[in-house]
Amino acid sequence: MEFDNRITREKYQLLCETGDQLIDMIFDDVVAVMDTHQPDPLLNWLPSQFARHYTPLFAKQFLVTVITVTGALDKWDGEFALVTCTAEALALHHVIELTKSRIEVQADMAGRAPAEDDLDFSAFEDLLFPDLDYEFLFRPEWDGIEDSEIAEADGMFLRFDQWFIPYASSGWVHPYCRLG
Repeated sequence: MEFDNRITREKYQLLCETGDQLIDMIFDDVVAVMDTHQPDPLLNWLPSQFARHYTPLFAKQFLVTVITVTGALDKWDGEFALVTCTAEALALHHVIELTKSRIEVQADMAGRAPAEDDLDFSAFEDLLFPDLDYEFLFRPEWDGIEDSEIAEADGMFLRFDQWFIPYASSGWVHPYCRLG
């Protein structure tokens, strides 16, 4: 991958390392969901209004999605949108958010505030995501948008049953995530 003003080599490497950490964290949460059959551990990562859908099977599918996205990020060439479905967008969103947290912690440990551009991934996000529709799912004022005419008219894949559907016919989603 070529590095330019969209992201530095250091930020990209930190994203990849954070992806590995997220896999460990989600794996632990999957184990907890499998043991308790309760969605609570996944509420750290996913929109709470869909908690009734966060079953043990879904937890495993989300883990597979996180592994898929972090693997794709590691080998990404910068030429195409990385995520192919809403579940992947949610996973990559958390890689970026955890990376920002790591940058803040590192700066704090060094006794300084992080530089504003250290926390700015917007240009990079423009490359990684085909759109940022998934962000509506985290905004309480937009609760229910997934079932709206707006979502349907704009081709948003926000309903829970659409999270693993590729945005485009050429998109690929891991076969395990197509189990229903």
